[in-house]
Amino acid sequence: MKRLSSVILLSLLIGCNTIENKMGHFFDKKSNENPKLIALPSKNPLEVKIAVFLPLSGKYQYLGQSILDSIQLALYELRADNITYTAIDVGSDSISTQKAMENVNLDDIDIILGPVFKDQAEHIYKQAKKNNLLMITYSNDLDLMNMQGLYIFDIIPSKQIKKVTQYASSKQYSNIYSVAPKNKYGDFVEKTLLENMGADHYNVKKVSLYTASDIPVVKRFTLSEAILGIKSSVKGDIANKIPGFGHPAILLPEQNNNLINVVNQLQFLHSSNDPKYKILGIGDWSRYSLTQNIITQKAWVADIPHKTLSEFDSRFQDNYKYTPPRIAAIAYDSIMLISAIINKANSGIILKFEELERTDGYQGITGAFRLKSNGANDRLFSVYEYEKGAMKEIAPANTGF
Repeated sequence: MKRLSSVILLSLLIGCNTIENKMGHFFDKKSNENPKLIALPSKNPLEVKIAVFLPLSGKYQYLGQSILDSIQLALYELRADNITYTAIDVGSDSISTQKAMENVNLDDIDIILGPVFKDQAEHIYKQAKKNNLLMITYSNDLDLMNMQGLYIFDIIPSKQIKKVTQYASSKQYSNIYSVAPKNKYGDFVEKTLLENMGADHYNVKKVSLYTASDIPVVKRFTLSEAILGIKSSVKGDIANKIPGFGHPAILLPEQNNNLINVVNQLQFLHSSNDPKYKILGIGDWSRYSLTQNIITQKAWVADIPHKTLSEFDSRFQDNYKYTPPRIAAIAYDSIMLISAIINKANSGIILKFEELERTDGYQGITGAFRLKSNGANDRLFSVYEYEKGAMKEIAPANTGF
């Protein structure tokens, strides 16, 4: 790999957090009431060995390869010569994962990274637990929370939803509506909105859930019906508003093609008689082929800070000749995190596991983040205004917790 002009260094923030009980020998077992993560020597005197479980074949091969390329980039830029990895192809489904795990030897492994998907993570976790290995997965599925010794490292949408609705409320857009899929994710969105509305000073007026196209027609509540239901509720609420009634905002919590479909349908059903409302979203809308129209005009979107992410994307593309998916930056930060807990001692390398859950967290490519004792993560998000295919930062993320 050619020498890079820019080297990103991980900023360690001051502070240390008390850890709740989980499992394994990387926890102090002297006290059953309040055990803490502890420092342990690497199994290998001169290096830390990581097993990285990735979909390097099958439908999601591109994700696995981008993660692997990002890990190599991070090791080079951080000059982490004391970290080595073994990449293990678990394919793109649970059956491939089971076959791959039959011949895996974890005896000299210090930490497990990956995989990307929940069902694969659950299978690999069984081996991690058996071998007393800490595991950091690139999934964001909250069903993986509260699994001892497992951390979710991908961006959790509920944090973005909280950020953008909180910002909207501060600008008097305090009556929130949402169009979401009728599935586990849609239920999660509705729960997130209801849980945060008191603290963030907004009202959840209506969440309209639509069913997928593979549902039988007689049982289907289409996207069009969901949108028309929301628009009808907005009109009715405005007509019957009381003093102090805030402006309406419609949250579109999806990304990629799902978001494009919802936006296109909103535009198709738009009428000049429609009341004015603000669209809220999550993620980087500039990555999607959204048509600029009255629906997307000046939408507010919560996402990780783009400056360092853009710089990372440029370096990645310069080295590998393709644009990385978002998960590649997540993978980069996982290597930064491991680098931060390595301590060289006269007797060899010490892994300071107690540093994983620092209260003040870390600063990485994806902004400020920290791991929590329940296995989830916190991240600090910016708010962007979407206009003409570009994202303009209007509320910068905080730099620390």
